[in-house]
Order: sequence, then structure tokens, then C-alpha cells
Amino acid sequence: MLEQADAIDALMAEFVSGTLPTPIQVLLASHLEMNQSNREWVANLEALAGIELADIEPVALSDRDAMLARILASQALPDISGKAETPDATPDALRHFIGSTIADIPWKRNRFAGIDEVQLGKFDGCKATLFRLPAGQGVPHHTHHGTEITLVLQGAFSDGTGHFKKGQISVADGTVDHRPIAGRDEDCICFAVTDAPLRLTGPLGRFIAPFIRV
Repeated sequence: MLEQADAIDALMAEFVSGTLPTPIQVLLASHLEMNQSNREWVANLEALAGIELADIEPVALSDRDAMLARILASQALPDISGKAETPDATPDALRHFIGSTIADIPWKRNRFAGIDEVQLGKFDGCKATLFRLPAGQGVPHHTHHGTEITLVLQGAFSDGTGHFKKGQISVADGTVDHRPIAGRDEDCICFAVTDAPLRLTGPLGRFIAPFIRV
């Protein structure tokens, strides 16, 4: 079984190094806007990384002008340092990525999965999706051919591996066979990033698999 804490720690280290695909960088930046304790921990990681960089002997860059042009042309993520959480607000990093707030999302019903969703597209080999799970309802049992990282934006869900509330991250892979179920108090809205298709499990999952996009 995947250890959530270890998986998230590894993601945070990669976030600091800037090596993650864009949708995962956005997801983690959004999480850090919503999570004060992890924001402080990442700031410490960044400080340690800065110390290590200062100790490395500099080397000459090849094609420096072209590299600078690419950096200036890139779309930087919002600065999350020192940012406090705003209740019921779309994180700035996510708003910047999708071009709107959660309140303005044009949801589409996926009746086979039992959720409302918006497929945001594929970026750097990863599929980004927003989904809304009605209060008290769940999605079909499934596992993963790759990794799924999910950030809770509103409400909460439980899936047998844990209970995930607003601002928290769930990481699942091929060792996890789960069925996320939204809390009974309100709909659960999440931002999910996958690097490979899901695999539906159980009798119902096998029946609806030809009709569902995952």
C-alpha cells in the first residue's frame, strides 16, 4: 500500500527542484496556498536548496541567450510565498492555469462515473481534470496504471486509504484499489492529475468500462 506521507514528501521535494510536469506543479502550488504547515516546510526546503546551490562551483552555460529567451517566454506560476488561505476561493495557481474560478466552471455530467467533470487536457504527458462528486456518492472501484494525484478544493472524500479534506492531497498508484466517496455534508470538488489511464475494477466497473473516459 502506498504511504501517503512519503509520497507527498517526495512530490514536495520535486516541486522545489522544479522537475515536475506543469499540471502537478499547479496542483502542488494550489495545495500550498491552502496549507500553511506545508508552505512553511517547502520554504525550508527551498532555503536548503539555495544553500546547496551556493556551494556548487559555477559552470558556463551553453547557448545562454536561447535559454534566457525560453525562460522569459515561459508562463510562470504565481508566487505562493507567504500567501494565506482564502475560504471558498479558487487557488491563484489553479485559476491561472484554467483561466477561471471554480464557480465559473462549465461542468459536464459523466453519468457512468456519477460525477460532473471538466477535462482540462493533457500537458507534459499528464491528464488534468476537475471533477465534482455529489455529497454522499462515490465513483466506481478502480486502480491505476500509473499515478493519480488529487487535490480537494471543496468538501471531502474517503476511499479506504484515508479521509481527505479541503486543501489535502491524495496520491494513488497501482497498489491502490479504491472507491472515493464524498462526505455527506456537501459536494466534493477536486483537481486531479494522472499520468496513465485508470483501470476500473469490480463487476460494475467492468460493465461500464467501455462507456467511461478515465
